[in-house]
Amino acid sequence: MKWLTILSIPLVLGACATDPLFITPPNAVVSDFVETAGLDQVSSIRKGSSDSWTRVNDRYILYRGHKDYLVEFRANCGEISNNSWIPADYIHDHRNLRAGEDTIRGCIVEHIYPLNRAQRTELRHLTEPTSEGI
Repeated sequence: MKWLTILSIPLVLGACATDPLFITPPNAVVSDFVETAGLDQVSSIRKGSSDSWTRVNDRYILYRGHKDYLVEFRANCGEISNNSWIPADYIHDHRNLRAGEDTIRGCIVEHIYPLNRAQRTELRHLTEPTSEGI
């Protein structure tokens, strides 16, 4: 038992010293991306049974459906941290997600921005660690 403890200490310390697999960009960085990319807002999007989303930070998610969208919540939403599927908590029509009316994980969707492939790739690069650590 003593040897097991001694052998596990370097593993634990090594895990603590590694760089994160992704970073969480601040809200200001993502809102600057929206502004500089000139993203247009849409009032609603059509949902499908295989839709999913990926957390960008507590205020934004990347919604993957028939097309890709950047979804902004009205306020920071801590409930999205460890979830990757869309629950059934919409306020209105179950076929559409509407900005200003519907929710994801209990958080009100404030804005929906359609993304093309280049914009989606650029947005994903915001969450990748760089040589500078950000």
